[in-house]
Amino acid sequence: MKPADSVPCDRHPDFLKRFVPAPFRAIVRAGALAISLETNDSGCLSALAAAGRESPSEPYERFHWTMIRDEDAPGGIVGSIDLADEHLTFVNMGPACLVGLDAKRRELLAFIGADIDEHLLAESILPLFLRLTRAAIAPRSFTGDEHRHAFQAALIHE
Repeated sequence: MKPADSVPCDRHPDFLKRFVPAPFRAIVRAGALAISLETNDSGCLSALAAAGRESPSEPYERFHWTMIRDEDAPGGIVGSIDLADEHLTFVNMGPACLVGLDAKRRELLAFIGADIDEHLLAESILPLFLRLTRAAIAPRSFTGDEHRHAFQAALIHE
């Protein structure tokens, strides 16, 4: 039996977007946070820079964000499913907005769908990410109810 023909592939499929380049980088101060951002979308960078405020005299906490614009993720925000433990938080707001946060490593990873415009990003999603980040560096735990309140507060701006 002859093996089936195959198409040579010099690159493996990247369904999880692990190898998406994130060439846009900045460090943005937002109150007591110094967020180093890596993204593949200049709009994400602009929106965070607009949300940040310079406060050079204030001590700050460092946090790393990676935001990937996923052109294959359709739709908008459809609600919130929150999972959290002592160090890890995952928020699913539909296929167009997924975020994971590791408080121990001080990292946030987000996938933002193509239909999320810069206004929705700046007015709803980034405020939520900032609240989650601030809660991750606070000494108290961040409960599921607080996730829902942070999410609801972020959506008030719509």
